[in-house]
Amino acid sequence: MAVASLPQTTDLLVDGRWNIIKDAVISILNKTISPYSFQQVHHSVFQMCQQQLSGLLLEQLEIIFSSHVSSICERLRSVADVRFVQCLKTEWDEFSLAVTYIGKALLYLNNNYTCHRQTIPAMGEKLFCNVVLQDKRISAVFATCIKSGLDADEVTRQTIKELGLKFLQLHGASLYEDQIEKPFITSLDGHYLDAMMIKRKELSTIRYLGWALWVIEETRAKVSSLLGEETGQRAEKRLGVLLIKDIAEILLYNEPGSGASMVRGMDVSSLHLLAQALAKVNESQRCLEMIANTAINMGAELLNGMSQADPVLTVEELLALRDKLEKLVLNLPGISKTTQSPISRALAEVVNNNTLFGEKLALYCDAKVKAKITDTELERVAADVFGLFRLLKSKDVFEHAFKQMLAARLISSKPEDPLTHETFLIDQLRNECGDSVVNQFQIMLKDARMRIGINNGFYSQLGIEAELPCEFRATVITTGVWPEYTDPEVQLPQSMQHCMRLFRSYYLPRHNGRKLSFHTALGTVVFNLNHGGRTYELVTPTAFVNTVFCFQDGNPNEECLSLQQVSHRAKLSEGNVLQQLESLVQFGLITVSRVNGVAQYAFNRVFSHPKGRLRVRTASGGRALEGSMEPRTPRDADNSHAISIQAAIVQAIKSKKTMEHLELCECVTESMQKVGFSPSMTEIKQALEVLLRKGLLSRGSRPEVYIYEI
Repeated sequence: MAVASLPQTTDLLVDGRWNIIKDAVISILNKTISPYSFQQVHHSVFQMCQQQLSGLLLEQLEIIFSSHVSSICERLRSVADVRFVQCLKTEWDEFSLAVTYIGKALLYLNNNYTCHRQTIPAMGEKLFCNVVLQDKRISAVFATCIKSGLDADEVTRQTIKELGLKFLQLHGASLYEDQIEKPFITSLDGHYLDAMMIKRKELSTIRYLGWALWVIEETRAKVSSLLGEETGQRAEKRLGVLLIKDIAEILLYNEPGSGASMVRGMDVSSLHLLAQALAKVNESQRCLEMIANTAINMGAELLNGMSQADPVLTVEELLALRDKLEKLVLNLPGISKTTQSPISRALAEVVNNNTLFGEKLALYCDAKVKAKITDTELERVAADVFGLFRLLKSKDVFEHAFKQMLAARLISSKPEDPLTHETFLIDQLRNECGDSVVNQFQIMLKDARMRIGINNGFYSQLGIEAELPCEFRATVITTGVWPEYTDPEVQLPQSMQHCMRLFRSYYLPRHNGRKLSFHTALGTVVFNLNHGGRTYELVTPTAFVNTVFCFQDGNPNEECLSLQQVSHRAKLSEGNVLQQLESLVQFGLITVSRVNGVAQYAFNRVFSHPKGRLRVRTASGGRALEGSMEPRTPRDADNSHAISIQAAIVQAIKSKKTMEHLELCECVTESMQKVGFSPSMTEIKQALEVLLRKGLLSRGSRPEVYIYEI
């Protein structure tokens, strides 16, 4: 291989030592034998360096190297693509070996006189890079070979791998990225973009995800084998963006079989694969957001669809949905254990967007406690109830309804009942809200537990010879702590009034400063019903007593009574009497017929029941017989809305402390309409009056202004 003629300085032309050095360098580059020995070359270099000609020597070496790499460049330009990488590697390896030998031959110059710490081999490699590797035509051909590297034969792949390592070792990451990595990854984009479009049309979402993950993993392994782990990881990242991240919105929401559909279908395996794919491209947060958004929609649809359903069933369905969703997201790939569950976040939004939910939750708790469940079951119910309660931003609705229902359970409980379930629930509520909320509940519990002592004392004071006209048991409740009750002011029979007078004379002297009033809206009366050869124990609310007495055996000619007649005899309004008659008719104890268009009520002569102890409740209570649940009546819904309207009023005025009547009504109406109910002005006014009586609100300097007092 001939080297082009070189310009020479006058000094070197007459210096035989330079001729020795030049001949040795050219012989090494051309792989020929030089007539000069190593000692001659070394001695010539030493003498010239001693004469301060080292700089001139280096300049001439650079000229020789430049000429040589230029000839290499010309040869490589003419090489066909199929042989290019092998030829490039051969030329580069031979040149690298040659400049290394030259550095050893010119050892004294290489070790002591190179400038900027650039050795003779480094100078040669730099020239090779600038002239050959960065030549546009050679770079283009090399890029083409790199792009097809994954499909090349084993020899070519091995050659590309070795060239890549040499790029990194000699010229660093910058040249490697420009000459090898970027062209290669760009080729992956083009190839798999077309493949992605085809696969998305052909495959379902789950099968597409499987294909995409397989492609990413397979390509990473091949690229790592070809160009090293770092390039393999970059290729993996780029394909992840192309095949998954860039279409994440579509995969999550916008096509059949998307992530939202997986959540709705409770498809655990498919959702895990989707989460795995999104975790690979660092998009786990978007997966969590999709799960939360879908759960919010599912929860809202459930509550809206069951707005008129039994509250117990509604809460049970929501809890079942929660459990299914929690199981669905359990151990999802890419989701940290410390991350808040998307299901909890979703349920929090669902229950807070439903004004009536706090009351429904209290009704659910009440129904479960009344069902006489075991301690273990109660713990599970409490965990469910207070788990949802914890999500409520405004807890007033639940606390108010819980108090009403606790009071009803305590009043109807048996005196010997230890009330362990009630105590447990109150303790759980204390853990959530503190003493300020449950102090009143503790007093209510204490009142219920004092019944036995008070009644035993009452009967002891009467003496064994005293005989009451009827068995009498009293429960004394503390005014201002228990809920407020409207007394229908029933004129009780003389026998009951006599018992009440005796109890008053016993109780008041022992409790100085207290006032005692009897609520006929509370408590029960037990009748012995002798009929059909059997004796039934009939338990009714106290207010029913006069209505039931209207149908005792009496004048056969007056067996049928109209509403007006019953109202007159019971000394109650027709509205109250009608409600009681409806309960008795529903129970089957009374029959109703129409004579000349007028309803006539009579005792059911063919009444029979398999149980010996029967309990009648008001029709508005939703149950006519204990243990038999009936659908809620429209009046139930009205009572339910009344509590919710009160809660909406408190929630609206709580932050502002003071509001005018019209503004407050608008806020309450808007809040209730969100849950599918539009209250009338009369209903809002009634709720305001209740809150004024309770002391939660007061009127301002003007009558149309309300002030929040707590």
